Amino acid sequence: MKLKVVISIILSLSVLLLSYFMGNTSSPMAGEKAVLVKLNNWKSFLNLNKDSVPDDVLLINVAFDKALAEYSENGMPIGKFTITDRQKLLQFLTKAREANNYKFIMMDVIFERGIETEYDSILFHTIASMQRIVIPVHKDAPLQDSILYAKAANGDYSITHDETNFVRFQFMHDDTPSMPLVMYNASTGMNIVRNGPFYISDGHLCSNGLTLKLPIRISGAYINKNNGYDENNKRERSYIYMGADVLNVDSIIPVAEQIADKIIVIGDFNTDVHRTYAGKQPGSVICLNAYYALLRGEHLVSYPFLFFLFIVYVIISLLMLNGKTLDTFVSNPLLKVASSFFTYTIVFTFIAMVVYATPSGIVYNPVLPTTVFTFLGLFIGGLRKITKI
Repeated sequence: MKLKVVISIILSLSVLLLSYFMGNTSSPMAGEKAVLVKLNNWKSFLNLNKDSVPDDVLLINVAFDKALAEYSENGMPIGKFTITDRQKLLQFLTKAREANNYKFIMMDVIFERGIETEYDSILFHTIASMQRIVIPVHKDAPLQDSILYAKAANGDYSITHDETNFVRFQFMHDDTPSMPLVMYNASTGMNIVRNGPFYISDGHLCSNGLTLKLPIRISGAYINKNNGYDENNKRERSYIYMGADVLNVDSIIPVAEQIADKIIVIGDFNTDVHRTYAGKQPGSVICLNAYYALLRGEHLVSYPFLFFLFIVYVIISLLMLNGKTLDTFVSNPLLKVASSFFTYTIVFTFIAMVVYATPSGIVYNPVLPTTVFTFLGLFIGGLRKITKI
């Protein structure tokens, strides 16, 4: 019996460690998105999805602020390319720099090498001179001007051949911080550092890869804060447009007033979208969710929850090693039938549903433990058949 207890403890610790290490990788596990879709539908069924944009956030859509720019490869002109209007970006950033009253600017606009406009030099120097601003840089896509790197952070998203939807956000890519992590460090002074295979934040074990609950979502259409359609109620978007709204009304409501004490997120909310378990969402909004997840401490490992999982895994391991199921401990016929349905798969799924419905920020993925215990059950079953022969 002691040997079985030791084996159960080692197996349970191994599942916890494997879950942690796989959760820190850049790619989601196969089937992870399908599980999240079910969990999200479950939460919607319970009417627990309260999606909203925080009051201190200003979402600026540049989807319709476009301009043609010359594109070249290896110094040879190729043609023209549609990009975000850099003149409008310059106008906005110039006013924002003068006001300097915003909390932070996350500008999800790419300044890739090979695309040039007449406004680039002054625009890039404006960005480089600003405080509390971050722009994206992507792997194998160098920035047009080296002075931008001081304000750049990783802007990549992770998918696999099997999981083409965005599932998990990684805060550090090969020791390069992401845009949300840069914002988190600037606003709190805290960071995520790697210590061997583990990640630490402010002296606390944390996760580098996080499954986001995506509480901040936009539909790309008009929304009604009062719920339901009513022509007499004011309907408004969850974002505004750079040219049509911000710059156009500057003479009435100065940009300085519009951005005061705001986290400003600039991006293309119409075309730069990613498929998620909660539907299509702009990459900028995904990054914003990651930032707020860090502020809420959702990346920090919950020791009580880990201990709870450890106990559950040990109990299930002991039951499997002893060839027992939950119904063997029940004498009442009706309870015996009911308890027979509570397999370890159902237990893991139930845990996932409960924690996802809570505001704790914990997202428990039952795929890995289910897979491990399934193979364990097959191994034990096969071993028993062999020993009986």
